[in-house]
Amino acid sequence: MADTNTKIVREFLEANNFSVITNRKFQLQKAEPAGRYSIDLMAINMQHTEPAAPLPMRLQADHIRHMPNIIVDVKGWHSGRLSPSVVSSSPELFNFVSPNALEFARGVFHGLSFKSILVISEASQTEVLWHKTEDMLRERGVDHVLEFPTILNYLITHVEVNLNYVESETLQLLRLLKRYGLVKGLQLELPFRAKASDPEHEE
Repeated sequence: MADTNTKIVREFLEANNFSVITNRKFQLQKAEPAGRYSIDLMAINMQHTEPAAPLPMRLQADHIRHMPNIIVDVKGWHSGRLSPSVVSSSPELFNFVSPNALEFARGVFHGLSFKSILVISEASQTEVLWHKTEDMLRERGVDHVLEFPTILNYLITHVEVNLNYVESETLQLLRLLKRYGLVKGLQLELPFRAKASDPEHEE
């Protein structure tokens, strides 16, 4: 069963007209080389449109409609931001773009082109740190990143309070939070105080 983070990403993709495959993962008794089970989601854009300009690495919600076939790895590391030090110390970030994983994806997409998306909590707040992070990701084969606030903002904006989302626990929860005023605006302002992050300690 997919975890909550993966379910949220799947809802976002399906809301943007993607046909999504959840890559089944199994508990192995010993470590397996990075391969097919390193990919969380694979998706085909059913209404793909070409962008007017090359897409940035750091995607916004309106960019997703320009993505064709995609492979997605979801890292729900919500306690911090993605910084160069995190990238350096987390080789598992790149398992989904390993040669074995890419070979598996090419088989699923029957040789058609596809892009890789790494879903992260948030990017570094400072421009210098982000550019360094971006370079490190590109060097290892990651095409794009998508942040959870971008995904959640989109879903909350588009969820309708008068609809009953019986088929989706995720959308139903967001609907109820929106219905009772517990989510305000596009910045996920919650009625309780969250601990502020310290950009000086991102590294």
